[in-house]
Amino acid sequence: MKLKNKPHVSGSGQLASLHVEFVPQCGGMENQMKETQSAGIKEFIIALLWAGVLFFLGGSVSYAIPVYKVIGGVGTLLLFCAFAFFVLTRYSAVFTYSLEKNVLRVNRKIGHRNKEVEIRAEEIVSISDKDPKLRPTYRMKKRVLRSRYDCYIVYVHNGTEACLLFNPSNEMIKRIKKEVKKAEKYQNQ
Repeated sequence: MKLKNKPHVSGSGQLASLHVEFVPQCGGMENQMKETQSAGIKEFIIALLWAGVLFFLGGSVSYAIPVYKVIGGVGTLLLFCAFAFFVLTRYSAVFTYSLEKNVLRVNRKIGHRNKEVEIRAEEIVSISDKDPKLRPTYRMKKRVLRSRYDCYIVYVHNGTEACLLFNPSNEMIKRIKKEVKKAEKYQNQ
């Protein structure tokens, strides 16, 4: 059964794309859940505004200090290019969150580049909407700034703690917590 969920609504009412699928596994008992998200128009407009502000500030500095006009122009151009790269990587990224059996996979695809984080349910220490201030933190979300949809998963992999920051739906969070409880139950037996 495929279910297309209503889009996530951010605090300002901007819609971002969200696609949710429930796929029955062999026997129909276990379900796989998969979400695909990409950035919306709001994120793109905010990024363009920031680019305009940076370009204006760089131009103002070059105008205010004529001696450094060439250095200021080159610096502004470099800053603008770095920011453009950052914007394009955020805006063109497609995030796929999938939960299959007891494994959570979070995939970020930008063009041909892929980055994937795979976490087994028994490795998860905590799930929260509060920042645990733990590094390394893998940022696998479309929003650049903090939002109320942020979810932090602290997990232990190869003996070290790490943190995953992403924006799953409430249904996905419930299913992850359910898988963690099942894993704890099996470990305690």
